[in-house]
Amino acid sequence: DYAAEMFRRLDDRISMWATLNEPWVVTDGGYLHGALAPGHRNLFEVPLAAHNLLRAHGEAVSAYRSLGKNQIGIVVNLEPKVAATDSAADIAAAGRSDTYMNRQYLDPVFKGRYPDEFPELFGEAWPEFPSEDFRKISQPIDFLGINYYKRGVMRDDVTAMVERAAHVKHIPGATHTTLGWEVHAPSLTTILTWVRDRYGDLPIYITENGAAFYDP
Repeated sequence: DYAAEMFRRLDDRISMWATLNEPWVVTDGGYLHGALAPGHRNLFEVPLAAHNLLRAHGEAVSAYRSLGKNQIGIVVNLEPKVAATDSAADIAAAGRSDTYMNRQYLDPVFKGRYPDEFPELFGEAWPEFPSEDFRKISQPIDFLGINYYKRGVMRDDVTAMVERAAHVKHIPGATHTTLGWEVHAPSLTTILTWVRDRYGDLPIYITENGAAFYDP
């Protein structure tokens, strides 16, 4: 209802709309780790919240097709995931992290299904979702927005929920921002080509990018 009201009032002035911004941050930060609102730490809530965000995306796209005349898409934050070492455990950890972060929202939007690995990643917390939901979730959009800041160098960590992987926080020889994030420009190319190869050659916009350094 809110989206439809925005479209009715503002579509004559706004040429590009995004249904959601960084839904992965909403669920990982807000429902898994408790660092963001609503501050929950409940594995069972994560797939439910994610699915409802995707349902909301689908409903907003449907509303826009009825009311709007311009373009609508979604914005996600993505990180290329690389293994911290050549060990099989770290390589598998990087794969799990890639599935959890980069494919959780894009696979349903562009392929009409969740990654096959999700039942194993979430275990007993993974529910079955109605197949009819995905018809609306995966209806065509006009563009994808990507927020890129860093890559994820991952190591195996069996204590980490869902992905069982942890970030290596300091990369020897690299520049790190004040947030402790590695500056790694080539990974922007990596993530863009990954999106194109996996989901097709759709219009892409870099909607966020940059580096936070101490600046008085």
